[in-house]
Order: sequence, then C-alpha cells, then structure tokens
Amino acid sequence: MDLFVSDNENNWQGGVIFTNYVSEDGTVLAPATADSSISVVAYDVHGIEDPVGALAFYSARGKSIDGRRIADIAAPSGVYCFLSRNYSDQPGGYCFLNGTSFSLPHVVGCAALVKQINPDISSAELEDLLVSYTAVDEFTGPVPNDSWGYGKLRIYDSLTKSGFVTYVENKVSQPEAFQVSESYPNPFNSAVHFSMTIPSETDKLRVVVYNILGQKVFGRTIEAEAAGTAAFSWNGTDENGVLPSGIYLFRFIAEGAERQVSVSRRALFLK
Repeated sequence: MDLFVSDNENNWQGGVIFTNYVSEDGTVLAPATADSSISVVAYDVHGIEDPVGALAFYSARGKSIDGRRIADIAAPSGVYCFLSRNYSDQPGGYCFLNGTSFSLPHVVGCAALVKQINPDISSAELEDLLVSYTAVDEFTGPVPNDSWGYGKLRIYDSLTKSGFVTYVENKVSQPEAFQVSESYPNPFNSAVHFSMTIPSETDKLRVVVYNILGQKVFGRTIEAEAAGTAAFSWNGTDENGVLPSGIYLFRFIAEGAERQVSVSRRALFLK
C-alpha cells in the first residue's frame, strides 16, 4: 500500500508527515507515470540543499506499481525566474526557485530544438536521442536506474554528437578580430567585468548598456589599457543612481576608418 498526504496550507514546508515505514521509493506520480511520457528528475547544480551535482532530495524515485522504471533523464534544478504579481507587487524583478518543475523546462527546451531541426521526428526517436547522450558520474552510478534514469541531460551533446547539428571548430587564428569576454560574474551585484581584444585599426572603442526593454541606460568610451587590450566594468548605475535588478544588454563597438564591428553580451543584475 502506498499512502500520500497533501497539505497545501504549508507551502511545501512540512505539515503532515509520516514517521514510520517511510521510503522515497514509489514517489513518482502522474503524469510522469504515463507509458509514453519522458519523466524528468532533478539534481542540484548550486549546492544549496544538496552537494553540487547530487540528486535533489525532493526528486521523485522508484518504480511504477507494475514494476517499470519511471525516471528517464535528470536535469538541473535552480533557476532565476521573472517575478509575477503572484510573488511581488512590482513585476520585472527576479527570484531564485528550484524544484523538479524547473528541471523539466531544460528537457522541453532541448526537445523543442530537436523538433525545430527535424519536425518529423517521432516521440520514441526524440526520447532515444535525449537519453543516448546523457552524462554519468559518481552521483548517477550505473544507468539506467530508478533515481537518475539514463543520467544527466546534455543538450549540446544531444544536438551535435547525434549529427543533428554539424559543428566545425574554427582553428584559424584571428588575432585582429574584435573579441569580448563573457560577463563576469554573472549574475552580479557590485560590478560586472569584461575584457577585450581590440583590432589594430580601431580608432574608437565604446560600450552602450540597454535594459531589457531596449532603453539605453549607460554609455561610455573605453580607453585601451595596453597594446590590443582593454577592460570595462559597470556597477549597475546610471546618472540617477542604482538601477533595478534585471537583465542588461551590453553592446561593445570598435570603430575604425574602414569598418565598425560590434559584439553583444548580457548579464543579470541582482541587488
């Protein structure tokens, strides 16, 4: 006999619990138990409640009532989400949430990419592609199993190693290309930093920062620090002070006598 208690008055914070004969086995519920579903489990990528890379303590485990393995694939838990009016009177900010509900969209997104490339792929072929290029480690152990399914989702490998997308590494050195590093740290609180490699024909280097609505909030000319290099840092302010939390877009522009080259980056500002 499997017995479950639902207590919606405590927002998943306890309430009615069992103290005897407790097991995580058999905690997978509908619709994950459907024969044709892709059942997703969650693992912690931030080390907030479990070791980094370990299965989340709230991730469902076990077999169906007829003894079938249910779990198919594991995906990361813990994402930054837009705030809605259900959480805040001032939408536009972000909050950190975790749970299997936030692991599933990773798998859905990968499936959507595959379907976009090959709309005629069948459900069975799609599932096979997803589970064939998973990662295994000391946490997953031998797969498939009742806790991890076939292992950890790897979107890039599912697309490239399967042959769906052809990737050709550019081995040609391009010392004169305008290069901008990814934002660091991201998300940021006190300041975000970028480093740049500048083409020799650059006469002017500048950056423009936009909010998520496309409105310009900051602009500056950047001075080169040494031959062919430059750096830029931004503390999340404009002429009026500190800006609200959110995603900000950075457009770096290298201007020369014969051409103008731009590179875009983005970062999440969390106050």
